[in-house]
Order: sequence, then C-alpha cells, then structure tokens
Amino acid sequence: MSQNRQIGVEFIAQQPLGLRTPATALMNHLAARPPQTRAELMDSLGWSRTTLSRIVSLLMDGGLLTEEPGEAHGRGRPVSRLSLNPAAGRVVGIDIGFRSIRTIIAAVDHSVLAIDERPFADEIGQDEALEAAREMVDALLAEQGTDWAEIVGAGIAVGAPIERGSNAVALGGSLQLRWRGDLLKAAAEHLPCPSYIGNDSRLSAHAEMLWGAGRDFDSFLYLKLHSGTGGSVVLDRRIVTGSTGAAGEIGHVNVDPHGLMCRCGNRGCLETVAGVPALLHSVSLIYPHAPSWTEFRELLTAGDAAAVGVVEDAFETVGRATASLVNVFNPDAVILGGALSRAYPQGAQLIKNNLRRHCLPVNNHVEVRMGDIDRRAGALGAVGLVLTHGVV
Repeated sequence: MSQNRQIGVEFIAQQPLGLRTPATALMNHLAARPPQTRAELMDSLGWSRTTLSRIVSLLMDGGLLTEEPGEAHGRGRPVSRLSLNPAAGRVVGIDIGFRSIRTIIAAVDHSVLAIDERPFADEIGQDEALEAAREMVDALLAEQGTDWAEIVGAGIAVGAPIERGSNAVALGGSLQLRWRGDLLKAAAEHLPCPSYIGNDSRLSAHAEMLWGAGRDFDSFLYLKLHSGTGGSVVLDRRIVTGSTGAAGEIGHVNVDPHGLMCRCGNRGCLETVAGVPALLHSVSLIYPHAPSWTEFRELLTAGDAAAVGVVEDAFETVGRATASLVNVFNPDAVILGGALSRAYPQGAQLIKNNLRRHCLPVNNHVEVRMGDIDRRAGALGAVGLVLTHGVV
C-alpha cells in the first residue's frame, strides 16, 4: 500500500474533530459534484478562504484531492478546479442483506468499477456472510487484474442498528443469533484492509444524500421498505445517529401492541406489517402456496386484488407512522427506498395522503419521493462510509 493511501485512510482519521468534520463535509460535497473552483466551494459551503485553504491542504496531503488547471481568461491566472482523486486507491462497499450480499469496488472519487450480487436460500450468519463477501471481492479484483493491496478500506452495511462503542448489533431476538459481538473485530478476521460498519438504511440515506433524491433537500426522512423496515433522519445535511448510534429505527415503532412477534423480540413493530416477509405471509393465507417475492411482484403488476390490498394496507400503516415522525422532525421530504417501494411506487401517494391527513399544517410542504438509487444504495453508502472514515 502506498504512503498516500496510508495517509488517506489513517492520517485524516487521526485528525482532531475540528478538522475531521469539515474534511468530511468537503469530500461529501465534491463526491456529488463535478470539479469545483475554490470560489465555488467557498460559496457553496459558506466557508472563509482561510478555512477552505486549511482543509484543502489537509486533503491534498492525504492524497485524496487532485487539482486540475483551468483555462486562462484574459490576463488573469488560470482558475484551477478541485476534485476527489481517483488514483488514491480503490474502496470496497459490502451490503449484507437477509438473503443476499452485494459488493461494489469503487475508486476514491466514488466511480463504480465493478459490482456483484449473490443470493442465499436462507438467512446467513456473520462469519458465512463475511467470508462470502471476501470471496466475491477476490473474484472482482481478479477480473480487474489487481488485488487487495489497492484497497484503502471496506465499508459494510448491515440490516440492524450498530451500537456505538461496542460495534455490536443493538437489537435482541434473532438478529443477535446471526450477528454476535464486535462486528469490526469479526470483519478484521476476514478482510485484509481497514473496515467500517454501519446500518444499511442509514448508509442508503447517505447514498441518496450524495448522489440521489436527497441532493435536493437539506432535511429529509429516508424509509427503506424491504425485507426489514428501516429508516434514517437527515437534518441540515447531517444524518442523525442518536446517543448510541441507533436513531432512525422506524421499523420498530409499535403499531399494534397485540400484533405479531418481531425478529427484534418485541411485538407489533411496523416491520411485522410492512416487511416483505409479512406481506408474503399475508398473501399465503389466501393462495394455496406461499408466493416467492418474484411471484408476489408479478401479482402486483397484474393488479391482483389480494396482493394490492395487502400492500396498500402496509403503506397506509407506514404513512401513519411516518406522519408522526414528520411532526417531530419537520423535514423537507420523505424519500422511499427498498424493494417494496420499487415494486409498488403507487405507495408514495398513499403515504402522502396520510401526511396530509395526520400532520400539522406547517408540514404541508413535505414532499414524498421515490429514491433515485436502486438496490445498490446500501453498498454505495458503504463506499461513502470508507471515504469519510466512518463518519456517517
């Protein structure tokens, strides 16, 4: 690993918070935009020339920025432009779902170089998942004619809240059977590079904020309606993490105290109504066999009354829960991600109807939008996690 890459991953991360926070903000800003002049950066970020110069120098020393000379106009000096340095190394993003793993290799400027996905028949535990991810990345690197020496770090998205400090899953129930102890230590046993770990919904929101629908808003709620039901709160372009790192768990808001048991160990969580397994179970009570997710999507596309009814009931419940969050956080928008949102985009209108019905008039401005990023959102957010040294 080159000295620049070591500096990029370790030196920046070791800086005091007063430098690390603005450095992260500048990298996020450049990741979502074409090369910028210093004047453009000062205007966009609201920084003084002194502050910008200090942070740019730090990132240049870390090998994370590159400066492109601009064209000369008249007698003035050419105006150079700054961008993230794609030659600073490669980054791995890993999204570990309930029954699939998605891996991405990207350059430091966030351009995607390779991607792979592997489905599993059943839910998998942490060691099996991490080893499978290692094998997938090995194969992608071999296809590119390179190896782990080029990797500056790996970000790992997990479908559970991660407790700050212990790096352990912060929910009980079946999740703690699959994910045990310090997940960063477990990752170090399988991946030969610095690793960072985060909640998949939060990292998906991070990806939308950098490259997707979230670019248009300072504050938004992100809902991931998938096998699990997750969320994230973004206020003033910062993701709210909470005191222990578990903020945004809308899937475990109680919507029925007498409802079904949830995988977290509690009863009546939103996920037991709106998670994909819950929807498939509901439809299985009507049809002679339980449909697969692919079959269920086909039923939705065909307008099957039972499938549509189950999904619309779920979106109504999600809408009521979301309305409460909107009244608390007063965001600009609600952004929808996950397989269920993509399979039934009409659900966005159902959520919007509930916001109008249950929110204060001061929140009538809140938009409901589909996310711009597809199923790669978690892995792309994991790439961003590495490039901001775990600060998401």
